Amino acid sequence: MSFRVLRLDSLKYYLKKRLRIFSLIMNNGETFNQSDQNIFTPPSGVRGMVELDRSAFKKEVDVNTILVPFSSLNKFQKKFKEDILKRRGANLLSAENCEAQKNAKFVVMKQDFNFKSLPEFKQQLLNDLQIESRFYTNKLEIRYDVYKHQEIIGAVLPEGLDSTSGFERVGHIIHVNLLEHQMPYKKLIGQVLLDKHKAITTVVNKSSTIDNTYRNFLMEVIAGEANFVTKIIEYGNIFEFDFSKVFWNSKLQTEHQRIVELIPKESVVFDVFAGVGPFSIPLAKKGCEVYANDLNEESYKWLLHNSKLNKAKLNAFNMDGRKFIKECLGKHLQLSSKTETICVIMNLPALAIEFLDAFTGLVKNINRAEDNKTSSSLPPVTVYCYAFSSAQDLKGDIKERAEQSLSENLPEHSIREVRKVAPGKYMLCLSFEIPFSLLYEQSKNGDTDESECKRIKLS
Repeated sequence: MSFRVLRLDSLKYYLKKRLRIFSLIMNNGETFNQSDQNIFTPPSGVRGMVELDRSAFKKEVDVNTILVPFSSLNKFQKKFKEDILKRRGANLLSAENCEAQKNAKFVVMKQDFNFKSLPEFKQQLLNDLQIESRFYTNKLEIRYDVYKHQEIIGAVLPEGLDSTSGFERVGHIIHVNLLEHQMPYKKLIGQVLLDKHKAITTVVNKSSTIDNTYRNFLMEVIAGEANFVTKIIEYGNIFEFDFSKVFWNSKLQTEHQRIVELIPKESVVFDVFAGVGPFSIPLAKKGCEVYANDLNEESYKWLLHNSKLNKAKLNAFNMDGRKFIKECLGKHLQLSSKTETICVIMNLPALAIEFLDAFTGLVKNINRAEDNKTSSSLPPVTVYCYAFSSAQDLKGDIKERAEQSLSENLPEHSIREVRKVAPGKYMLCLSFEIPFSLLYEQSKNGDTDESECKRIKLS
């Protein structure tokens, strides 16, 4: 067995390199120490700016540069790439008259770069590339176009207040949820986002309060054009919709795909709150028999549109979720084969748990050649129900609320944390198989439920 012994200087360099790689991951591909970050901090004079003045962001800063011969430039940039300070658009202004510059180029180095602390192999590499171990002081010109949107917004908003500039992109639309102290700067924030994301043509501020009936938000255009009809491609499926009138959350695409992969091919799926089809359409394309419903007429319209757009055959409904469960799922269960696999998706986190009571007594006495249904003749019905919780015990809270709605103990189940939606608030998915005792109701007078569920079937 052999052991590799690292020299002390090489070990220091190795640890420094690992730290920079970690910083690279945490900073979306760019590494900066504190002094590097200060270089790209906008001038203090922009603090409190309400109307965007791009010229006010121009500044010049002194930076350390190394003079690298053109013949060695490619190799130097490759071997020292972690030591070079890069920012697209920054213009280097020569501050020293150097005769050697005719055959060489100034390269801006990170501010913590130090010739004395370089390991021996790095120092030898500089010698081999005929690069002098000295700094030249140059000026770096930084204009508005060089800054990132978060740097600009953070420099403009009042110091000490939250300058969070997170957003969600939905096709050509960016939507933000501005805090109260950010509202005076909304037009500036919108224009900055429009400037920094070239494929974006509309920026909206959405209220944090959702309409629980139709699952859409109030929104205000803060930059760009008032065009809300957008297009999303999610795992190869195309979705078009009016973002101002329907619910869509791009952060749920992983959850959409998880459920699509989890539900077996050729299952019968009832999507109670289908929206524009992020669950229903890929499941229909997978080979499932899909019944998709949404109370919102706009969502229903775009559900039909997207099913045709994706050539997905499904049964579409525009009705109340509880009525959809009782009439459509109930009717299907009365006629279904025990070999079927039935799945129910309930993606309305604010209210879905309250709809669980609709499963009680779905199956009644019916006139069939076989005897009244028994647990062995009913197909299994698996429910995927989404809910929000801010409780200390998230899973315990979901379980307790589900049992209250079902009016009986929850059978074997799983509760999965989907995502954090706000400080202290989470979205979770409860999945369980509905027990036969809950589904089956013995009718006292022997009457049968003859209600028919009307649907539009897309071929």
